Amino acid sequence: MVQVEQRIPLKGLGQPEDGIWRFVLDRYVDNHRVRQQKGGYRYKAEAQQAMDAAIHEIDQNKGLVGKKARTTVEQFLTEWLEVFAKPRLNPKSLAGYRGDLKHVIERYGEKRLMDLTAYDVDKLFADMTVKGLSPSTIEHVYRRLKEALKTARQWQLIRQNVLEDIPKPKIPQRVYRVLSVEEAKRYLLAIREHPYYPVYLLGLMGGLRRGEAIGLQWGDINWDEQYFQVRRQVVMVEGKATLVNYTKTESSFRIVELPDWVAKELRRVRHQQMKQRLAAEEWVDTDFVTVSANGSMVSPDVVLRAFKRTLKQVNLPSDVRLHDLRHSHATLLMELGASDKDIAERLGHSSVQITSDLYIHYNRKHNKKTARLLEQFGPSESQANS
Repeated sequence: MVQVEQRIPLKGLGQPEDGIWRFVLDRYVDNHRVRQQKGGYRYKAEAQQAMDAAIHEIDQNKGLVGKKARTTVEQFLTEWLEVFAKPRLNPKSLAGYRGDLKHVIERYGEKRLMDLTAYDVDKLFADMTVKGLSPSTIEHVYRRLKEALKTARQWQLIRQNVLEDIPKPKIPQRVYRVLSVEEAKRYLLAIREHPYYPVYLLGLMGGLRRGEAIGLQWGDINWDEQYFQVRRQVVMVEGKATLVNYTKTESSFRIVELPDWVAKELRRVRHQQMKQRLAAEEWVDTDFVTVSANGSMVSPDVVLRAFKRTLKQVNLPSDVRLHDLRHSHATLLMELGASDKDIAERLGHSSVQITSDLYIHYNRKHNKKTARLLEQFGPSESQANS
């Protein structure tokens, strides 16, 4: 309801009946009545003109008024990261969110949030593709922005989440470059004396992520039972190596059993580290299995660059990623007949389905081998023709 009315003084306030006019706007937002009113007009025509202007502003602002209508994309996303995301995310994840949403802010930061359209978002994704950004990066931006806009709607800053009508960008199924049994043996033998050997060994033979392997400490290893616990990781946060006392997911906190020969290799590494400590002029006691020359924690980026050099040393393809050692671990276990359930637990996946979906191509290869085992039950050529 919209109305212009003459102001009626409230009894007891001593306001004179001087003919002052005001306007009142009643409207409904999400089934809740919102009243906007303003007074102080001497003439009815002035109140009518002011009311018409207010109605026009409401129409232009899609029902929003005041600060909510003026909020820009950058203002909202900056506040959302601080108020909503920061208390809920670990430092590494928060840095990832900031990096993903930076693409949106750089493009549409000055645009009013309520004016952001589905076309704007589609155009952003198209331009990101042209620039050569990976499908996974675009998918991350999509998910972060959709989550933020969901909150914007809850905060009543927008009337609808434009990403609800935009399908999630498709990510092509990646076929990982995994090492064969012979390549794995050759690689581990060639880098046995490398300072970061434990990281590469535990990736290939333990299925650890880079940060998990770097974060492993001697106190995590149970030598009598031959297993270790994964309970922390070293991650890059805004360009700095950071030790965090949590894993990627809750299921990533796990126990990993060790083969005899891997346990012996770790004992050998520990013995070498003790000798290195005695020979060093300065030593930092960190208890890490993998350390720098003075015993301090190593950076994931440094370990990654060194890994690329080891590939050349062993004459392995340059497209093998450090994370592919973890994938190689899974596929080698599949080749040996391990179940998806056992592999999922060893890798720290939250469900067996994740493991099955991730290694679907290798599962098919394994299933073909299994199918060939049934050939023995077929009739001979003579029996088939009889």
